[in-house]
Amino acid sequence: MWVNDGRGRCVSDTARFVDADSARIHQCQLADLNGDGWPDLFAIVLTEKGSAARVHLNDNAGHFREAGEAVRMNMLAAVKLGDINGDRLPDVFVVNLGMDRTAPPERMMQGRVAEVWLNTTRKPR
Repeated sequence: MWVNDGRGRCVSDTARFVDADSARIHQCQLADLNGDGWPDLFAIVLTEKGSAARVHLNDNAGHFREAGEAVRMNMLAAVKLGDINGDRLPDVFVVNLGMDRTAPPERMMQGRVAEVWLNTTRKPR
């Protein structure tokens, strides 16, 4: 993670990001996922067990802590956040390469290809 130092330079500050199993981020998007006004991180991560989509919440001091695994698929490829249903909350669209390595060979390519998750968070009052 690179943080702007206020003088127009970005400095490495990986300590701001904590992941339980040292997963490597493949792709991520920032948005306020829990309605607290701070940008959170939705990431596709690569682990020893394959890829997973995870949410990392901002602690309101610029540090991100893993809040849970949204989904685990074999080959998550991309994530985009946006308001899909018009409720002003960021929703999630993920794309999987579609291969299910746990299936028999004749069904490997019949896996889920894309998924949409609607944000049901209520804004704090």
